[in-house]
Amino acid sequence: AGMECLRCAPGSELITHPALANSTGLVSDTGAVQTTDGTATSAWTKSLPDDTVITIQAVISGRDTSGTDRASYIVEAQAHREGGGSATLTDIQAAYTSETDSAWAGTFTVSGNDLRVTVTGASVTVNWSVAIRYIGSE
Repeated sequence: AGMECLRCAPGSELITHPALANSTGLVSDTGAVQTTDGTATSAWTKSLPDDTVITIQAVISGRDTSGTDRASYIVEAQAHREGGGSATLTDIQAAYTSETDSAWAGTFTVSGNDLRVTVTGASVTVNWSVAIRYIGSE
């Protein structure tokens, strides 16, 4: 059973169990953004606390508003932050990619302490949706 996640974005769900002491529990979250050009844009962001590791999966869908192009991605990674340093990504894996425009992209990026799901469209209006699941240890 889920319960409200107090350290997550509003509406996030936290699935926890006594065996998950020193853990974030399993967290689900969502994000969305609209792009109008080929600029990489953040669709979801999480600030990583110091001395934390998370295993994360993003399911990403994008569709241009004319219905001509579309893309879907499933991306998995590990992210960590240690000793007051910046967030670091390791082992980004594209588990699934389907796109009608190879210039589009959906992946994880980091900036400072933040882990992001970053999407890139083209010179059309694209509506992006992101579903996130992660579990972490402190």
